[in-house]
Amino acid sequence: MALALAVFVVGAIVIAAATSGLAAPSVPSGDVAYVQDVPGSMIPTGICPGGRISQADFDTALGQVAKAQGLKSAPKPGSPEYDTLKQSAMANLILACWIKGEAHERGIAASQAQVRVKEQQFRSQNGLKSDQAFARAMAAQGLTVAQARDQLALSVLGDAIQNQVLPPGQTPSVSDDEVLCYYEAHISQFRQPETRDVRLILNKDEAKVEAAKQALGPSPTPADWKRVAKRYSTDAATKDSGGLRKGVAQGQTEPTLERQIFSASTGQIVGPFKSETGYYLIQVEAVHPATTQPLTTSLENQIRQQLQQTKQQQIASGFEQDFIDKWTTRTFCDPDYLMDRCSGYVAPPACTKETAEKTGCPAPVPSTKPIAPGEACGTPSGLPQGPISSPSASPATAPIPLGPPGAPPPGG
Repeated sequence: MALALAVFVVGAIVIAAATSGLAAPSVPSGDVAYVQDVPGSMIPTGICPGGRISQADFDTALGQVAKAQGLKSAPKPGSPEYDTLKQSAMANLILACWIKGEAHERGIAASQAQVRVKEQQFRSQNGLKSDQAFARAMAAQGLTVAQARDQLALSVLGDAIQNQVLPPGQTPSVSDDEVLCYYEAHISQFRQPETRDVRLILNKDEAKVEAAKQALGPSPTPADWKRVAKRYSTDAATKDSGGLRKGVAQGQTEPTLERQIFSASTGQIVGPFKSETGYYLIQVEAVHPATTQPLTTSLENQIRQQLQQTKQQQIASGFEQDFIDKWTTRTFCDPDYLMDRCSGYVAPPACTKETAEKTGCPAPVPSTKPIAPGEACGTPSGLPQGPISSPSASPATAPIPLGPPGAPPPGG
């Protein structure tokens, strides 16, 4: 029994090692990284062939990101810029492999015709009418024409992946119950508070305010207010309009004045009373009760559209995270090029005030905790940004939808 148990334990360890990455494939000699399950024969053929990222690929990508940063040449290892640009170059190359692998698994290919259309669109957007102009523009970014076309092909693959995840013209369904739930959960957004129209006279001299009250009499007309306010009031905003302030809501004026406005009856002369800015005399002319916008068809449509956009963003975010998680486990990097998109990467310990003093790492910057968006029926209420799908300034920065957040597109 003991022998059988020992054999079982050994077998379990072997299986665990094989499934946990301990038996991960090694990076081929002369390469900086290897991504499993990326085909070799597929457009774009010049990008990540068979999942391999060579040292030459890295050197080219490093030169491209250096040019994008305005540097004349790629920085040397050990220089202040090198580590940052190395991370960017590796992110570009790895993302290209991931998109190519994801497209292959989804049965997506980029035809030469699609690439030509993409190239013509790019040329038209950037005024590159001749082949020579196109070649010069790409050379300025450190790209050959062939490399630029590979990037355009990669953009075709990215567009097709996005269209599978979020098919054009199709929006997630939102039920009437979801619309009602959102409306009820955010009812405060659809309420208008009570407001009051008030006439007032302001002056720092109480005697002048009292004289204004006597001049108005017990039942002043708008014409009386216009005459008296012009003579006695120092409130520049209202003295020429009969002292009238329309649509005053709570929280919009000084506390003492607000209390008097919202406790007075319509037509009642109140004052003089002292407030923060002087002595006031007021008369509430009209009260507009609080209202709630009803759930009309128009408002239902607005809420439905917002919830559809939110669901689309949730679908995109879910795919994006699954995409990152899946391909990170298939990405193996040389130790000198290890980054957060590589399997086995361990983030360095956080830089604290104490370690900053000892090692010189950047000291932490205090920040406030972000406020989470409100939720209704399990759906975030904020209006999300849609999937990335905008034209670009170069093939090297062609839109790669739903890619890893923060990682610049290949060659960018």
